[in-house]
Amino acid sequence: MRRLKKTYIFLLIILFSTLVYGDKCNALQNIDVFKELLKTTNNQVIEIGLKVEYKTNNNGESECRELLNNLNLNLNSNVLINNNKSFCVEFTKENFSGYIESSLSEGYNVIVLAITKETKDNDLNDIEKNVRLVLKGENAKPRFFKYVKAKLEEHDLATINQKLLKEMESEGAYNIDSLKISNGYSTVANTNRFNPEISDGKLIDINYVLCNYSTGDYILIGTPEIIASY
Repeated sequence: MRRLKKTYIFLLIILFSTLVYGDKCNALQNIDVFKELLKTTNNQVIEIGLKVEYKTNNNGESECRELLNNLNLNLNSNVLINNNKSFCVEFTKENFSGYIESSLSEGYNVIVLAITKETKDNDLNDIEKNVRLVLKGENAKPRFFKYVKAKLEEHDLATINQKLLKEMESEGAYNIDSLKISNGYSTVANTNRFNPEISDGKLIDINYVLCNYSTGDYILIGTPEIIASY
């Protein structure tokens, strides 16, 4: 009887630990890492961007034009390339700019859509949702890259970097690698929130950069890597 009681208590402890750990994991998965990292610093968002890549059997030019039309980005567009293998259009609309291109590769048309928005609001998730909704019927799985750029009000990049590293650790990130670059710091890590890629044999899914220019100090956060120049 005593052995059964001990076994029962042991099973209860395991069950309780599993539930607590599961809740913690679910809570971490629901955290917006971009927002949490931005909250760690005093900043003002100035730009957001997104790039999506996917393959299709559809005609490249038709696919590009339809996608721009469905996203309401077909105003002030400029065709740069139009031949049997490639099609590319630049577009601008209000505070949006970017390009969409199609290139023939191994029997498929590879579509790349890049969108940049100058804004003080971090509505990157809304843009991603709109693009995903338009691509809902696509059989090929789209690959997303996205980033946020903000101007820092603080100027001690070393101190800011330490704050960000602690925030990453508190959110359960691993494979954290932070390097000093010529004008600031560049850090990569794996948070298990995004589709990762392999860098130096390690999985990473987020990249942030702290950089200094004559116009001020900035932070860029991207996943799985920053697609904007810095």
